[in-house]
Amino acid sequence: MPKYKLIYFNLPVLGEPIKYLLHYGGIEFEDVQIKDRVNEWPKIKPTMPFGQVPVLEIDGKRYPQSLAICRYLAKQLNLIGKTDLDQLEIDGLADTISEFRKLFSLYYREPDPVIKAKKKESLENIEVPYFLDKFEEIVKNNNGYFHGGELSYVDFFFVGLVGAFNALLDKDVLANYTNLKSLKDKVQAIPAIQNYLKDAPKPIFYQITSMKYKVIYFETTGIAEVIRLILSYAKEPFVDERVIFEDWPERKKHAPFGHLPLFEIDGKQYHQSIAVSRYLANLYGLAGNNLIENMELDAIVDTVNDLRIEFTNCLWEKNVPERLKKKEIILKETVPYYFERFEKMLRENGGYFYKNRLTWADLFFVALIPYMNLAVSDNILKENNFLLEYVEKISKLPGLKEWMEKRPKTCCLATLVAERKDS
Repeated sequence: MPKYKLIYFNLPVLGEPIKYLLHYGGIEFEDVQIKDRVNEWPKIKPTMPFGQVPVLEIDGKRYPQSLAICRYLAKQLNLIGKTDLDQLEIDGLADTISEFRKLFSLYYREPDPVIKAKKKESLENIEVPYFLDKFEEIVKNNNGYFHGGELSYVDFFFVGLVGAFNALLDKDVLANYTNLKSLKDKVQAIPAIQNYLKDAPKPIFYQITSMKYKVIYFETTGIAEVIRLILSYAKEPFVDERVIFEDWPERKKHAPFGHLPLFEIDGKQYHQSIAVSRYLANLYGLAGNNLIENMELDAIVDTVNDLRIEFTNCLWEKNVPERLKKKEIILKETVPYYFERFEKMLRENGGYFYKNRLTWADLFFVALIPYMNLAVSDNILKENNFLLEYVEKISKLPGLKEWMEKRPKTCCLATLVAERKDS
């Protein structure tokens, strides 16, 4: 009996149909899951035949390409039809499902939030109905299977990918497709598959899309960024939903008070960023230890917020001379006034805003720096090395560093500022 080893990420995507086939055939194999795509995968990638996974290792020799692997296993398990024409038809169906999957992959990997939102809309309204309508009809006409009224590897290939489709769109894509749903249930009810699914650890892919937290805000840092920073520092997963300006008029109708950000916990929405941040600070040990300490921290946060409001008033001032005047006052008077006092507080508290330790006041201030810089088209820290070093120190903390490196760079306010002749 050959010795099998399957190498893939801990995601229910291209490796899943292969696992279905291996379990269905009672084939023992070593399930090697790559869990760390940042540190672990770069070391493994050069050892793969074409720098990709999944890879099936058979007696020490590695074979790439998920469909090729599935076809190989299908032949071992008599799941590829009875004739060459059967195989041609089954392969054609599997290749079509693979093309369908690639549309999800293109959406998932899209780095630009605006383009990604459009791709998701297209998937949900055009591509998914188009393909699933056709798949539904095929299964209906083949007595509940994709081909010939009997089980073939294409059934495993499709059902193995459904979990990924559901996770990426955060819904049951088969909800309106009776025959496809019945096929999925039949395949997953096969005892060997049922046992695998029962004992298999829940993949991180599902954990990402079943997060209980969601931050809803525009494509910028702004007043929502402190929420994102607290969650990132706490290493608490969250959905970062960014609303484009074109969609806001319609979305605004459904916001509790017509404002963003919104914070969702298990689907229930909460508004007011400072209230949300205070709640999270208490939850994750970034608040005070008693009522007095919390009052003092609230005062610091509210003071930083007063400074933010000055920048906001400048940013949205339509009268150019008035905006220039506000900008000059901010840079020459407001910023020096506040920064002098902030620096004093930091020096007296061991490099933090309060009691020689990290609190949500620190994250609140650091979160707003990019927004305030943008509002006046300047680096407000350039003349204060102490505060600059403080911001850099906080930004390098575990959780925060990773978030700041990966957070979207697109900013909906950047175009507005760039188009202004006075900026």
